[in-house]
Parts: sequence; C-alpha cells; structure tokens
Amino acid sequence: MRRVMDLPGWIPSYRTAKGHGGVAPTADQITIDSVLDVADNHIDFTGTSGAGSVMFTFPMPDLDTANKVAGILEDYYGKPVLSIAKVEIPAE
Repeated sequence: MRRVMDLPGWIPSYRTAKGHGGVAPTADQITIDSVLDVADNHIDFTGTSGAGSVMFTFPMPDLDTANKVAGILEDYYGKPVLSIAKVEIPAE
C-alpha cells in the first residue's frame, strides 16, 4: 500500500500570508482547513497556524491520486498537516 508520505513532493511546499509575523510555521504547527483546487498534477489547500493562514501546493502524479488525497485532506480538516503522512491512499 502506498501512503501519503510516499508520494513525491511530501511534505508539500507552502507559503504564508502577508503579516504572518516573519516566522514561518513548520508543517506540524499547521492544521488543514480546506481543499481549494484538485488538478491532474497538484492539490492546492489551505491551513492555519497560530500566526495565520498558509497556502499549500502538493504535487500529484495523476488526477486519480489527486482526488484520493483530496478526500484524505477533507477527512482530516482541523488536524495537523503531518497527521496525514501515514494514511494509506485507497487502491480503488
């Protein structure tokens, strides 16, 4: 079985909003908020840290995988980004 952390591009890159205080949070300090876009080669989603909003772009190998990982992200709203690392990506 393939896990989220086995995908190329794990841990996804992110950028902070202006006014974030100049200190970038680490992925374990950011909780998942919402999935914004699912495409054949990436997922865009937002998160929140104590200092504000964060935008992630997570590269995907294909649209099928992107849709499955987007579903995992939706199941983990409000939980730390790193909490999805060991989640298995459904085969079907």
